[in-house]
This record gives sequence, structure tokens and C-alpha cells, in this order.
Amino acid sequence: MSFDLILAQQQKGILMHNLSNTPHQKWLKRAITSSAVTGLMLVPEAYAGLAAGTTMLTTIVTWLNGFAILITTVAIMWTGYKVMFKHAQFTDVAAILIGGLLIGGAAAIAAILVAP
Repeated sequence: MSFDLILAQQQKGILMHNLSNTPHQKWLKRAITSSAVTGLMLVPEAYAGLAAGTTMLTTIVTWLNGFAILITTVAIMWTGYKVMFKHAQFTDVAAILIGGLLIGGAAAIAAILVAP
């Protein structure tokens, strides 16, 4: 291939690249996408599977709340036992107590987020 032919092909590629990313075309793509998403929101069939998903998430949150109560109760009981009978300092049991409270808090936050 000659140098002129290679240069012409490179310039053609640059020109085509510039034409394919014009602001008008970007705006058109965004308009089409937003119209399609809005159209799907207005169609009742788009929400057909939400009931099963909501039921499953509610069941999971219920189980997590039960586990959170159990783990938080055990953590507080273990901390109380160590402090009362083993004369442990707070720094010795702080990790277990904080971990139990974080697990309980995570389940409570999940319940708030999934609540209708």
C-alpha cells in the first residue's frame, strides 16, 4: 500500500468517528432511551413480577430480624457474663458487644428499607 492510501484511510476513519459522536446523536440516543424507560413504567405488565420479589424480600427481612435479635441478645448476655463473673474490662468485651449491635442495626436498617 502506498503512503497516500494509508493516510486517506486514517483521515476517513477520523472523519467517520467525529460524525458518529455528534451532540445531536447523543441527545437523540438519550431521548429514545428515556422514552423507552418511561413507556415501560406506564405499562402494568412491567410490574408483574414485583409481588413475588417483594414477598421473598419480606421473608428474608423477617428471618434477618429474628437472627439479629438472637445474636444481639447472645452478645449482650455474653458481655454481661464476662463482666460480672470473670471481671473483664470493657475493652476485653467491646468487640463482641459492638459486633452484636452492628448485626442488630443492620437488620433494622434492612427492615426500614424494604418496608412498604
